Amino acid sequence: MARFTTIVALIGQDTDPLVSAVATRATNVGAVLLRDFEPEEPRNRLRLAWREAQRRKAIYTLTDFDPMQPVVDAWAQRSTGHEHDLSLEVASTAKMELPEYLFVTDDLEGELVHWYHGLMHGYSSRRVVTVERLPEAIHSALEHLRADRPFPNADVVARAALDFAPTRLSRSTDSGKASIATSFVAGPR
Repeated sequence: MARFTTIVALIGQDTDPLVSAVATRATNVGAVLLRDFEPEEPRNRLRLAWREAQRRKAIYTLTDFDPMQPVVDAWAQRSTGHEHDLSLEVASTAKMELPEYLFVTDDLEGELVHWYHGLMHGYSSRRVVTVERLPEAIHSALEHLRADRPFPNADVVARAALDFAPTRLSRSTDSGKASIATSFVAGPR
């Protein structure tokens, strides 16, 4: 299926109002919100929303979800020592796709910081963009997207989740932004 839009996932807590605000203010941005799809099994709901994002004809389609959310959640559960289904979620990624860009809100916390600023940033650093929780900042980031190698297929990222473990998180004294040193080590599965 030929895609006419660049899909950008806004990652953070309660991002649907931000996605709506950006799409309302910009004629070249469409929005796909997960809440607009029937509440059913989470994976099916994500697939329906993702298909809708792929069909959009706006230059940019902004979503409030990551289609790999089940894998990310299971990885975070494993990383914090909680019960998880990471192997099952990894096995379910066969036809999944990734957005072209990930906008990560500057207030993201916990294990998700390691996933997005560690694993995903390692695959394509210019495609993981930290944004303020302001519609103007998000729109500005859309206007200044920089090319980089594309993310690998979702199944490659999902399999990497089985061995991905962050080693440390530090804050840059120059920019105040988080930087993460990561490694791929065998962890509990």
